[in-house]
Amino acid sequence: MTQEEAIERFNRRAELEHNLIEAKYTLSSTDYRILKIYEARILDKPDPYNAEEIIALRDKARADVNKYKQLIADFNNTEEPVEG
Repeated sequence: MTQEEAIERFNRRAELEHNLIEAKYTLSSTDYRILKIYEARILDKPDPYNAEEIIALRDKARADVNKYKQLIADFNNTEEPVEG
C-alpha cells in the first residue's frame, strides 16, 4: 500500500468514525426530550415535544449507529499492512 493509499484509508476510517459519533450524539441529545415526554404522559399532561418526530429521529440514529459500527468492523477486517 502506498503512502497515498494509507492516507486515503485513514481518512475513510475517520469519516466512518465521525458519522458513528454523530449518530450517537443524536441519540444522547434527544434523551432529555424523551424523558420530558414520558414525564408529561405520566402526569397526564400534553407532550412538550412531538413524540413521533423524536422517536423517528431516534430510530434512524439507532439504525445509523448499527450501520456505522458494521462498516467500521468490515473496514478493520480488510485492513492491509502499509508497505515500508
